[in-house]
Amino acid sequence: MNHIIFDLEATSWEDRNLAEDKEIIEIAAVQLDEKLVARREFDCLVRPVANPVLSAFCSDLCRIRQDAIDRADTFPTAFQRFTDWIGEGAFTLASWGDFDLNQLQRDCKRHAVKFPKRLLKKHVDIKAAFANRRRIRPCSLLQALQMLHIPPEASHHRGITDARATARIYRSLFK
Repeated sequence: MNHIIFDLEATSWEDRNLAEDKEIIEIAAVQLDEKLVARREFDCLVRPVANPVLSAFCSDLCRIRQDAIDRADTFPTAFQRFTDWIGEGAFTLASWGDFDLNQLQRDCKRHAVKFPKRLLKKHVDIKAAFANRRRIRPCSLLQALQMLHIPPEASHHRGITDARATARIYRSLFK
């Protein structure tokens, strides 16, 4: 069975943080095989439609340029590419916290895209699993990396970088 460790980046603003305002701007994932070895990656920018111009805060935080977003696919196409990449075989889907899975569902609803129930079947909240295993309060991805003595990559808050980091934490939990 494969393990799909995914991370999303979404529109954001310095002065507001309502979930319903956010739209996905990057879908990224790492596929681990049954031995928890990284086999392949997925990374796709997504063009938001409700707020097509990124805030300076969002662009600075995620290091995603507006011209790259302007050339990106909209969510329905990007999401289809992601689910095609996952494939039909058995898998566990995992993310750092529940934001990512909830945001996928919100964007599916926004774009009238049917959300595949198979994505819900075996979702692992790695943030909660890490906190439970360590008997600590839930912490940030960076704090978890520090506790595991794993140096973070320079581009934190990019989907693919965070997916790789989360996969490393997942591996440490489920070896």
